[in-house]
Amino acid sequence: MKSMPHDRRKRRTVRSVASAAFPQTVGIIVAIGVIAHDFCDGFNTVSLMLVHRNTTCLSVGMLVLDAIAPMLGTDSTLVFRATPGVLMLCVVLDS
Repeated sequence: MKSMPHDRRKRRTVRSVASAAFPQTVGIIVAIGVIAHDFCDGFNTVSLMLVHRNTTCLSVGMLVLDAIAPMLGTDSTLVFRATPGVLMLCVVLDS
């Protein structure tokens, strides 16, 4: 058997441990669930806008805002830092 450099063996071990802990089918199921949830959010947003007799243009604008909101939320973490005390307060107030 050919001898591998230490870091290649380590990477291969980490990869096999990660794949044993999280099978690929679980990742696919989670991805399908997230995509279906996002689709339903967009569908509900547009339906609500149209039921209240808003224009199609305004409804599409709200759909775009609904689509980019998660990205804006994650990007905001680069600007704002919350201390552990603030995070605990948020959890208490949210429950």
